[in-house]
Amino acid sequence: MAVRQGTRLKELIEQLLLAAWFEQAASEPAERPLVDATAVARDALAAARVAHPGRELVLVGREALPVRAAPDAVLQILGNLLDNAAKYSPDHGPVRLEATRFGPMAVLAVEDAGPGVPGADRERIFERFTQLDSGATRRAGGVGLGLYIARQLSQTQGGELLVTDTTPPGLGARFELRLPLAGPSPAPVLAYAASRR
Repeated sequence: MAVRQGTRLKELIEQLLLAAWFEQAASEPAERPLVDATAVARDALAAARVAHPGRELVLVGREALPVRAAPDAVLQILGNLLDNAAKYSPDHGPVRLEATRFGPMAVLAVEDAGPGVPGADRERIFERFTQLDSGATRRAGGVGLGLYIARQLSQTQGGELLVTDTTPPGLGARFELRLPLAGPSPAPVLAYAASRR
């Protein structure tokens, strides 16, 4: 119990420091490398499988999706979303990570089998220290900074993070990280994918 509490306290401090950094960060965007968003999604799913053994975690999509983004930032965003999906889904409920194109955007979407997000709360959940009042929320714990940090990180990468309807509607929640596609440039993309295997 002491180890668990210590780990939670460490995570809380890290989240608070990240939130404070966003408040003070310079407005000029940093130069971002060209990476394959699908390869980053594979890494995020591999980490989630270690963190949530026994959970059914599925990656849908094999096409390379070149974007200009910091891999660590995308990993943290997807890590937050996958952790939330695993916590809010019923025991052994599936979690799906989808990597697809939608027009000029790469879309990395996390779908769970949980209670979903009511339409009236779809913006409020991205505010600091906000949690929906439910038994699942109380069971999952946390302080309501994960989605705030994920959205702020998505904006630093030139993207956006939002909640959309699942297919069919009403079955769980679907969070989409949308990043602008950078166009074909295979060498840097493949270099990243090879370095992460």
